[in-house]
Amino acid sequence: MIKDLYVELSLYQERMHQKSKEKFRNYLQTKAIQHQLGYQIIPQHRFSKNVVIGNLETAEYILGAHYDTPPRMPSFLMKSVLFFNILMPILFCALFVGSILLSIHLLIPIAIVIYFFLYSEGFLAIANKFNFNDNTSGVLTLLYLMGKLKSSKVAYVFFDNEEKGLVGSISLIKYLQKHKLDFRRRKFIIFDCVGVGNTFGFDHFRKPGLSNELEALFNKLQFKDYDCVVRKGSAFELSDHAVFARYSHVGVFAFSKNAKGKLIIKNVHSHKDKEIVLENILVISKTIEEYIMQGGLNGKSNIQKA
Repeated sequence: MIKDLYVELSLYQERMHQKSKEKFRNYLQTKAIQHQLGYQIIPQHRFSKNVVIGNLETAEYILGAHYDTPPRMPSFLMKSVLFFNILMPILFCALFVGSILLSIHLLIPIAIVIYFFLYSEGFLAIANKFNFNDNTSGVLTLLYLMGKLKSSKVAYVFFDNEEKGLVGSISLIKYLQKHKLDFRRRKFIIFDCVGVGNTFGFDHFRKPGLSNELEALFNKLQFKDYDCVVRKGSAFELSDHAVFARYSHVGVFAFSKNAKGKLIIKNVHSHKDKEIVLENILVISKTIEEYIMQGGLNGKSNIQKA
């Protein structure tokens, strides 16, 4: 099943422009129909269209991944996402100070920085054609789990415009608050860039409870050649899970190690993002499936496998 899904998704690699996003949402609707699950677009907004498959009102587990894709960036800048995100404020400061020292009109460096920022956020930009890890890997994980778990207690959210500042996840949390849905006991599990690297990171911003539970289960399952780590979330590595910091949440990533042994996500947002290791998807899906089947490790689940 996972190979079939991988082949299907290879037809939807660019999802930055409105037309390509609409085409992909139509594909998601066919998957919802196939699994006899509800399909909604929340909100119905011009600038952000999240796809919700399942029922948010009954769901205890919200599994999410952003489906939008980034603009194309130079590959040498994207050897590490953390490096790129740290580089941006340094670049701004350097241009600002340089303009003062060289007596250049301040509007020039400011305009350069603003344009570069807008480009990196996907405005006035060239779409990246290959987006296997970021974030087709997360989308593939959701679709695979959708075929494994059949329950009104699980909902799947495909977030729009994560690349433009977590717009989709922010709009969803506003929707939940507006409709007075109590999500304090819900668990939000968000997948981003899980397709390359054999160290899985379970990231959190406040209480690490869910991250610790997943780490314990992951280690218990003893996957060959894979390990995991619990990490405190960083402002330099933001993803949709940050929006749910007030709730039980986790951001799931896969990391490679550089020459110094540091964990990195490399080659995303560039033409080198051409790989998904399918074993990664099977490993993390198995972990999440077992976690949900066990009722969040409390033994209270009545969810059945498909």
